[in-house]
Amino acid sequence: HGIAITDHDRGAAYARLVDAGLANLDGTPVDDFLVIPGVEVSTNQGHVLLIGGSFDTPSLRGGIDAADLANFAHQRGYLVVAAHPYDRFRSGVGHAVLDSVDFDAIEACNSKTFDRHANRLAADHAARIGLPALGGSDAHEACTVGRSHTLVVSEVLSLQSVLTAVRRGRATPVAGAHTRTELWRYWIRGWLTRPWLLELSARGARRMVGNVRNAVCPTAVSTMPLRLCACEHAQSNRPIRRGNGQIAPGAAWRITRDQPIENGVTSNSADLLTTV
Repeated sequence: HGIAITDHDRGAAYARLVDAGLANLDGTPVDDFLVIPGVEVSTNQGHVLLIGGSFDTPSLRGGIDAADLANFAHQRGYLVVAAHPYDRFRSGVGHAVLDSVDFDAIEACNSKTFDRHANRLAADHAARIGLPALGGSDAHEACTVGRSHTLVVSEVLSLQSVLTAVRRGRATPVAGAHTRTELWRYWIRGWLTRPWLLELSARGARRMVGNVRNAVCPTAVSTMPLRLCACEHAQSNRPIRRGNGQIAPGAAWRITRDQPIENGVTSNSADLLTTV
């Protein structure tokens, strides 16, 4: 009867469904199918699900604290759920955060979790402290949606009714599992996109740019700072920036260097590095 959209730190998917007429901002279903807004926030302590609201997670200096996020969500009536809390490979919050943060529910059955013992620990913890246990497919592609899900007993098919039913414990996780091939593909994909690996790649790119600069003009490197700017869209004529100021996906980026100012005008050299 419905689905919760909980992308990582992004709310654009729900907005697109609203624009397409497939979801209602007032929390009512479309053609007897309810789309529930949500977001999976990457806090300093691990991943936390917010159910009931959809937005882009702001980039804050020092990161986001899980307890502060819970207070923010509760002021707005959202559900705060610990996502795969004992999954050590996928940023689970762990035992200490479960005891210190005011969660409304715990994801006790995540079908994408490698370690099934992690799901058992989450279910045991939810039962021990009396929190509702939820199930989630954590699907990153259509074929895995609903592998594990939550059965909610609600009088009315609406956002507020579902959230109220979960808070009252009228929710039951339904177990499911991805195939071994899917799990390995997810794990490899996730490993290759870890932030620290991306940072190493960025450092390598900066070193490469530095080498090019030294070769082109070794005596003027210190007076020619690099800058990152967006150029034309790589695949279509769509605008580079959306209405909210964000860069559209697929936009081409280039690193340029500013030449020394001559007669009050700064000129840009040729591109040093172009990525999409």
